[in-house]
Amino acid sequence: MIRALLLTLALAIAACGRTAPPAEAPSFRRGGEPIASAAIFDLERAHGLWHVVARFPNPAEAGRTGDTVSLLAPLAGGGVTFQRDWNGGSGYVQASSPMPGRFVLTPTAAIPAAQLWVLWVAGDYETLVIGTPDGTLGWVLNRRPDISAERLGVAREILDFNGYDATRLQRTP
Repeated sequence: MIRALLLTLALAIAACGRTAPPAEAPSFRRGGEPIASAAIFDLERAHGLWHVVARFPNPAEAGRTGDTVSLLAPLAGGGVTFQRDWNGGSGYVQASSPMPGRFVLTPTAAIPAAQLWVLWVAGDYETLVIGTPDGTLGWVLNRRPDISAERLGVAREILDFNGYDATRLQRTP
């Protein structure tokens, strides 16, 4: 049940503004592997614009280019509003943050409650790796639209460490 809920959330965020139900996304994590969120994550430092520079293939995100995520002004109680923009679309979702590096999306008519975890944040807050415990979503976010091969390599290692099949991660156009 929770796996289906998280899948629905990940796809709902990816498909903000779509009216047709998204196709089911596969899990990119190896079953039974541990996963950990970044306990040192500082929400204040993470506010602002992030470019999606790599992601796991997701039917709801097929064909997207110029994909960005913005963490907007903090909400009361430590939450945040996520804004997602891409070629031809955009959407918003609010999330609480019960602990550093973990977000629980606020359910709406289109988006059920689900979790997004920050798996890693670079010390300079220029790169984030975000995933879901069920492995249906994984993003590498960067402050600039380009990312060095070395930095992307570190992101792949973080995903692999957290049970993801990092060989399936794809650069975004």
